[in-house]
Amino acid sequence: MSTTAAFDPTGAIALTAGASQIGVISGTPTYYAVRVQDSGRLTAELGPLLGAVNALSGTTRLTLLSPDRQVLVQSDGQSTTNPNDLIDIHVTGVSGGTTYYLEVQGLGSAAGTYDLQTTFVTATPPVQPVSLPATSVEG
Repeated sequence: MSTTAAFDPTGAIALTAGASQIGVISGTPTYYAVRVQDSGRLTAELGPLLGAVNALSGTTRLTLLSPDRQVLVQSDGQSTTNPNDLIDIHVTGVSGGTTYYLEVQGLGSAAGTYDLQTTFVTATPPVQPVSLPATSVEG
């Protein structure tokens, strides 16, 4: 696994979390930019476009890259019975926005049309205490 992706981030396609992005596997990876303005849970799933004449075939890889293009996590499928790539990770954002990158690539002879789904939900970082309002107990 490469630790840094060599690509020009200005060429990344802007992706809005919660929206579906349709694309076609080609000989070179496709990059998407996801901008978050708070810390939370980012999920991305890559699978075949349902009903497409040239549905996705072969193995694909979905990679999440940090703002400085370091590989954070990769998925080559969830299991032998569910080949969809899935990334589910806590990311850190700032109010001015932090940009992460998703790389979609076909492995071997993969071809076809894909559907990339992303979601983002603001959340407390894992294994961190949650602040609760003070309450009084009357007895």
